Amino acid sequence: MTNKRTRFLSLFLIFLGGMLLVGGAVYWRYTGRIAHPQPAPLPEKVAGLPLARHAFGAAAVEEINRMHSLQFPLVSGAVGEYGEGKQAVIWASGAANTFAAMRMNAEMTARIKEGDSPFGLPVELTVEGRQVFALDGLGQKHYYFRSGSLLIWLAADEDIAKQALHEVLAFYP
Repeated sequence: MTNKRTRFLSLFLIFLGGMLLVGGAVYWRYTGRIAHPQPAPLPEKVAGLPLARHAFGAAAVEEINRMHSLQFPLVSGAVGEYGEGKQAVIWASGAANTFAAMRMNAEMTARIKEGDSPFGLPVELTVEGRQVFALDGLGQKHYYFRSGSLLIWLAADEDIAKQALHEVLAFYP
């Protein structure tokens, strides 16, 4: 009986040590990805408008966090302004995984619904089979949605908003 307990305890400790080793490696990789965010992709054009200004990686993540006055744990980012007068802007924020992106999307929706924002209440739509939230504010139409582990926010002038949304949904499947 004692021999079985000793063997079980030995196997359990080996398993526990292995799990701690794997957990440490995952944590190390995760913190490294947050410390050095990678560029997220941006389309070259939106609604016929060329990409006029962009920021990628750490510069984009810094801009996104500054805009929210928060520090999101983002592993990638991109900000793109289209046209001469910011007729369309895309913010692409990369979460560590799909689950984290889903959680961030839900938290963002809840914060906007609290009403302490320059936007109207988000309206949930299904566009091309995808869940998209639409809102108005700051003189433009705004849409946000999740694409895998990316959160995409599109702001566009009213006259190009629908075309821009369909193109951005196609770019971020």
